[in-house]
Formats: sequence, structure tokens, C-alpha cells
Amino acid sequence: MTEYTILGPIYPAEKCYLFEVLQWRAFARFPAAHYSIDGNDWRFQSDVREGYEAPIPNGIELSEGECQFAGIPPDPTMQALLQGTAMLSVSKFDEWISDFQETENNPKYLAKLQQDREEAITYERAMEEWTAIFDDYTDPFRAEIYTNLRSGTLRAFGTKLPNFNFDKSLELIDPEMERDPEKEWDPEMDWTTFPATEIPSQIWISNGIKWSDSAIEGREEHYIWVHVLTEDMLSIFPPTQFINRQHVHPVGENFAMSTSELSKSIPTHSKRGRPSLPWEEFHAKVAALFRDSEMPEKKEAGIALLQEWFEKSLGKPVSRSSIGDKLKPYYDRLFKEDRK
Repeated sequence: MTEYTILGPIYPAEKCYLFEVLQWRAFARFPAAHYSIDGNDWRFQSDVREGYEAPIPNGIELSEGECQFAGIPPDPTMQALLQGTAMLSVSKFDEWISDFQETENNPKYLAKLQQDREEAITYERAMEEWTAIFDDYTDPFRAEIYTNLRSGTLRAFGTKLPNFNFDKSLELIDPEMERDPEKEWDPEMDWTTFPATEIPSQIWISNGIKWSDSAIEGREEHYIWVHVLTEDMLSIFPPTQFINRQHVHPVGENFAMSTSELSKSIPTHSKRGRPSLPWEEFHAKVAALFRDSEMPEKKEAGIALLQEWFEKSLGKPVSRSSIGDKLKPYYDRLFKEDRK
């Protein structure tokens, strides 16, 4: 008896970031909407923009099925996340080992650091090899997207940086970046509130596109959080290019596809999402910091503190946006209430 998988509707995101366009075109990852409690798409909320890199809900790592779809080896980052192996830089472990040897006498923990360092070496080598394959595979798709952006066929929008120098702009708008200590950061330079504007097509330079960050470094103008309208993207890169209509059958408002045919393109055993982080331990740590009056009053400092805690205690790098999203309710309720 033939088994069928029922395919139901999903809700497309109204807008999607530039790297999501590449993910769709090259790996058939559809930019579905991720709504927050207030009904807004998670991608474009200012409080999750903790860095100039675009916040992409499912990350830039590729699942097993997506890599198989493209005919490339599994993504080492996704494998490392699923297996819990060390992904921090080798130089970071060298720094920790050096500091630990000078200040501590714990052979067991030192051995763990050295083991993690070996895992980091293996991971870096695997990423170097895999990235070359990824670049070769995505190159024609990047060129295709760039051509549509440059010609104006695909309109793009982004937040224009305030200085003609890309790195200088990031220094001006990011209070966490290193800068002249004698100059105070201007709180009015809150980059999360900068408006998005349409990017002139002539701005586009192929070697200036920062794909994984969804940013463009032009000759004199630069934009971050670059995105397009999903409807515009689908008009140029329609889903029909991925569909074998011989195996998809309408069933009421849904569609059915034989499980055997579905498994040929996307394995049913594939783990698609990012593995969950130990958020219970995180919340316990945050509660302890507030209890002991050790939580910094500024949210940015709190994020930095918890990032370091994740790295040292759990050996897991966690983005500022993920931590910031979890910390927001604490700062909104506790610190704001204290100021009343």
C-alpha cells in the first residue's frame, strides 16, 4: 500500500533577507513567517537586531536534507551543533588554556579544554573544505541574484549606514565595538531604529555583497539588513522550479505526495532545525545574577556577560540576538519597574 505525506499550507514571510533569497534559490528553503507574540514577523523586530548581521530564524546552517538536495556534503556547523562539539576558534581555546594554566590547578578541566581544542581544529578544517564546496555550488545562484538586483528587476531595501566607510559606520552605531575611549557613544545612534529605504540598483557590486550578513558594501554607500519582498522574489524564482507535478496530487485544500517520492528529495529522518540550547540553565543563571545584584543595568553588558557564560560554562557560542531576545522580558520588567 502506498503511503502518502499530506502537504499543508505555510505562511510566507512578507519580507525576507538577502541570504534567505540565496537559501531559497539554491536550497529550496522557503522563507516562512515567524510571528512573535505581538503579531509581528520576528525577523524585522528591532529588539532582535543585536548585530549588523541579519537575524534569520532557522540560522544560516544547512540541514541534511538541504545539502542532499544540492548534492553537497553535510554542513559541518549543523553537524557540530547536533553533536555538541566545540566550534569556538582554536585561538580562543589557546587563550583560555594559557590563562587557566597560569591561574588554576585543575588537571581534569585543563584536559577538557585541550580536548575541545582538538575538536575545534577538526571543525575548522572541515569548515574550510566545506565552504569551498558551498561557494562553488552557490556561485551561479549568487550571480543570478546579483544580476537581478543590479538591473533593478529585483528591488531591495535596507538600512543605510551613516558613514562612507563601512567599518567606521559599524563603529559609530554599535556601542559594543572598540573605539576611542575618550569619545562617548551617542545614544541617538540607535541603529535598530534606522528606517529602511530602497537601495538604488547602481549601488550593487558583486564583490561587495556580504551574503551571510545580508549586507552590501558599496563604493560610497553601504546598507545592512538588506531584504526583498517575498512576492517579488517568487515572481523571479517561482516554486514551480522545484516541483515535480507528476507526484503531487490535490486533496481538498491540501496536497498529497507519496512518501517514497518525498523521501527521494528530502529524507524523512533529516533533522532540519537547530538543536535547542540549554535555556533552563540560562534562566537559572539569569535569576541568580539578579538575586545577587550582579546583572549589569545595561542590556548590552548583560548580553556580553551571558555570551561569555555560554562559552566558558557550556562550550557553546550563542548569538547576541538569541540572548537579547531571552533577556528582554527581564530588563523590561525588573529594571523598568525599579526606575518607577
